[in-house]
Formats: sequence, structure tokens, C-alpha cells
Amino acid sequence: MTIEPRPLLAAVSYRRGAGNMIDTLLGTIASRLVKAGHGVAGAIKHETQRPDRHRCDMVLENLHTGEFVPISQDLGAEARGCMLDSYALESVVGSTLAKLESGAEFLVINRFGKQEVDGRGFRPAVEFAACHQVPCLIGLEQENLMAWRAFAGVLGEELPCNEDLVWNWCLDALAA
Repeated sequence: MTIEPRPLLAAVSYRRGAGNMIDTLLGTIASRLVKAGHGVAGAIKHETQRPDRHRCDMVLENLHTGEFVPISQDLGAEARGCMLDSYALESVVGSTLAKLESGAEFLVINRFGKQEVDGRGFRPAVEFAACHQVPCLIGLEQENLMAWRAFAGVLGEELPCNEDLVWNWCLDALAA
């Protein structure tokens, strides 16, 4: 008899342009986990609009410290795109890894994005969580679906963007 590993990694997939919706969902789930008494590590993305800019500024909320860390480089008022401040991102990743190592019960990450596809960003935190049986919930833009499947394998599961279904997955993962 072969026992299949229980998925510890759940990706909530969404279409391009629905990032704010997934940020809200993951933030709500993280808040519910904390209110239920669970130690949560990770980060949620927030976007701040500035009237003097064409694009938004990305800010990560460190879920276990409550700190808000800007992760966009300021390219000036005429910039048409965003540039990630990878040093700022890695500082939140390092803090998240430290929280996981000290016994967090759950990991919530805003994205399995380009950085994670390339082996950087929060990928080490997700790997740590998987190796130490810590459930992980992560946002997944559909363009990264194949890379997610290759990375997560049998430990990964894909969930629809539905708060009740995601919450129930979290409760089941914590109980396992």
C-alpha cells in the first residue's frame, strides 16, 4: 500500500489583474488564523496609490511583526513600470524564515511570482515550510501555474479564490 503525502502547500490561483482580490483574501485568511490563536509567518502585499505617480508602490506587510516594508524602487514620477527592490524583499524573507525556525504554525505568502519561479524571493521560506510540515498558503497568478506545479509536485494543491474553501483547507492542514 502506498500512502500519498498530504498537500501542505496550497496555491490560490487568479487571473492577471486580480492581484488586489487575492491580497484581500490572503489578508483575511491570515487575520482569521491569528485570531484563532495560530502563529503565522509570511507577508501580504498592499499597493499604495500616489497622485503624482503613474504606477502604484508595492508594500509588504510582515505578518508576524506588523511592519510595512516598501518593496518598490522609486523610479520617479514619469516611470511607467515598477522595479522591485530585491534587498527589501529579501529582508522580509529573512524575517519570515526566522519566524518559521522559531515555530510558526502557518505560512501565508502573497505570491508565487517571478522571484519564486527563479528560486529567489519567498521560495526558501516555502521550501522550509514544506520540509518542516508547516502548511503554506500562497497566491498564484495563472501564468506561473506550470512553474508552481513543477516546484510543488505532490505536496501542492490548487484552490479556487473562495474564502470558505480556503479557510476549510487551512483548518484541515492544521489538523493533519
